[in-house]
Amino acid sequence: MDYLEQSFRLETDAELLSQLLIEHPLQPFNRGYFDASDSRLFSYDAGWLAAADSRAQAVEKPFIDTQLPEPETAARQLELQDLVRFLINPSAWFLQHRLGVALAEEEAILEDTEPFDLNGLPAYLLRAEMLQQALQGEEPGELLPLAAARGELPHGEAGTAVFSRLSEEIRQIAERVRRRAEEVLEPQEVDLQLDGFHLTGWLEGVTPAGLLSYRPGKLKAKDRLRLWVNHLALCALRQQTAAEAPLSLHVAEDQTLILHSVEAPGQLLADLLQAWWQGQCAPLPFFAAASLSFAESGDLQRAIKVWEKDHDSGAPNWAVSTAFRGMQPLAEEAFSGLATRLGGPLLAASESIKAARDR
Repeated sequence: MDYLEQSFRLETDAELLSQLLIEHPLQPFNRGYFDASDSRLFSYDAGWLAAADSRAQAVEKPFIDTQLPEPETAARQLELQDLVRFLINPSAWFLQHRLGVALAEEEAILEDTEPFDLNGLPAYLLRAEMLQQALQGEEPGELLPLAAARGELPHGEAGTAVFSRLSEEIRQIAERVRRRAEEVLEPQEVDLQLDGFHLTGWLEGVTPAGLLSYRPGKLKAKDRLRLWVNHLALCALRQQTAAEAPLSLHVAEDQTLILHSVEAPGQLLADLLQAWWQGQCAPLPFFAAASLSFAESGDLQRAIKVWEKDHDSGAPNWAVSTAFRGMQPLAEEAFSGLATRLGGPLLAASESIKAARDR
């Protein structure tokens, strides 16, 4: 088959193997045998047709169809980084902290072929290690023999070439971080009373100008939300002391996110805490990437595409799939309302500079 695929091409753009091979469903009652979507799949068995029809008519029951009672009032205290974790994935928080359900993610399948490049989590972890070394003034090249010995790189010259490419990418990110970095202050304690909630924790990466964070990857919705929550907390603290309003930054591989000061950070934090409280009673239809996409564009179809991309990326979100089983959460009015309410202020305070211009 490999020889045929390498040596022959069809006149159309269709893949050769897709025309030569027929992939049969595992079950004989699969709907594909009876709906004529692929003429190569067919069945004349009336019994299996009845089974396929019954499956098509089945309606999946929602995971939860009623609201849970509110927690006790004493539970209205939250740690700052727990608020971040909640906003990044409210479904996981609800399942784990309210229902005590821990969903195990699929184990990664071990590669059975020799790698010729570095992708995914291994690449990210190595890039993070290289970035820390670069920011500490060490040469990233010192990691080459160690990474090779750990099996993180392709063998031989291919591994050296991959590492050289990563080193240049990391050098550029490190330069952007250094240029933005001022004197890094001691972690700052957070202790805020906000509309009946008690928010506590610590802020790291505090500079005289504001917060500085970085990550050797492209800017994601979780980066925006994490910086936003921490930025609001710092704004609220500096308002208490009449200090200069902060300007917070997150340096990513593709761009730098800037968050400007806001007039009422305490009210915005209280609104996020109200959303957290609401999410203790039922799964909250807030999905970081899709919700921020809708808040930015007001386009539901665009948000749905972001949602589908997230869920078809090979790393399905089992918490969301479980909490919203049998439902269409993006079709609900609650989705658009929450996206605008929680994401709108973040986007209004945001400014992005492409990496190519941030030099």
